[in-house]
Parts: sequence; structure tokens; C-alpha cells
Amino acid sequence: MSGDKPPGIRRTSATAATRHDLPINQLRLQGFNKALTNNGAIVKHTVNNDKNETVAALLDRLFKADRTIDSIFCFNDLMAFEVVNYLLLHNKKVPEDINVIGYDNLQREIHYPFRLTTIDNDKEITAKIAIDLIFEKLNNPNNKEITCKIIDVALVAGQTTTKH
Repeated sequence: MSGDKPPGIRRTSATAATRHDLPINQLRLQGFNKALTNNGAIVKHTVNNDKNETVAALLDRLFKADRTIDSIFCFNDLMAFEVVNYLLLHNKKVPEDINVIGYDNLQREIHYPFRLTTIDNDKEITAKIAIDLIFEKLNNPNNKEITCKIIDVALVAGQTTTKH
């Protein structure tokens, strides 16, 4: 139905980011927030780590501002695992109280005690595109259009999200 939030998003969501001053992080953040909004989520907060704070300090700030957050989208899986740890230490149940989603699917190579819901991008294709862009920029330094490419990603469902 029009206006409904996507499954699992009951109230509002937040995105937790690394340094906001880096252009790549700004683009990823814009992509996250656009996709969330296009799917009916209300993105009320973005927590940027511009001051090299701990994840705990970032989340303290987030929950001080809004205790109704029910989903946190993280810039990478390491941050997502830190978020899960923080929530558990603060008596929050994942995913029953709060969904946590990572990005990069580290658990493909590293085994953790639980499966994180994450976004996976094909690292070989990503590396090839990155190298091609670098050489294209080196060969055509005045071409301002050679800046970024959008790559396909896949959702890897884990144990840190549920339909509410």
C-alpha cells in the first residue's frame, strides 16, 4: 500500500556513517538514504563519525536524540557488529527491538558467531571497475565525467533483521 513502511521498519531508521567529509562516504550515505526513503522508511537521523568517536559514543548520541529508532543501517559490517554489541549491552534485543544491517559482507570470509544481515557487492567486479576508473582518469585527467560507477549489490539475509 502507498505510504506503508517496508517490512521490518516500524517507526524510524538511522544511518550510521564513518567520516562524512570523504566524498565516497557522502555518495554511499546519499544512496542509503534515497533507497530507504524510496521504500517508505522515515530516515530521521544520520550519525556521522567526523570526530573519530567510538561506535558507543555515536549510539549514545543517537539514542539521546530519539529512542524510537527501530533500524540502523551501517556503513560496513564491522560497524554493524559493534552496533549489535552495544545494543546487547544496553538490553536491546536484535532484531526484536532493533534491526541492524551492515554493508560489505565480511562474513563471507570471516566466520562470526551469528549471521549479520548485510549488503554484498561483488568484490572482484568492484576492484576491476576501480582499477579501470583509475587508469581512465590517468589517461584522461581533464575528463570530469570519470568519477564514479554504480554497481549491483545483493541483500544477504541474516539474523539481525526481522519483519515486525
